[in-house]
Amino acid sequence: MNYTALVGNSFSAMRMALAGSLALLLYALPSGIEAQTASSLYERIGGQAVIEAVVADTIDQVAADSHLNQSFEGTNLKRIKRLLAEQICDLTGGPCHYSGDTMRRVLWSGTDHAQCAARPSCGTQRAQ
Repeated sequence: MNYTALVGNSFSAMRMALAGSLALLLYALPSGIEAQTASSLYERIGGQAVIEAVVADTIDQVAADSHLNQSFEGTNLKRIKRLLAEQICDLTGGPCHYSGDTMRRVLWSGTDHAQCAARPSCGTQRAQ
């Protein structure tokens, strides 16, 4: 299913920013003996501190961007950062277990779509 068509280009731009963050995490992989002995991606990227730093920086940059920040209107950025870091930790083999809402619930929440529909600019921004 094409979620970009359903939720607009601002979601696509945010997804691209998060993909870039993951690429930075992968770039930060330790090299040499340490990398050879690490047993999970979580350990190879530097663990929770690195994940939290990259997530916080990415969310702060997206929230400060006037073309993208409509996605964060009325949201709790601290909670978003915590849950995104938790999800990346979980997906990379770390000790965390994602406790947030499913993407289905987030994407199909009636109030989110109603709020988006009320804003003329919602979903019309393109990644630059």
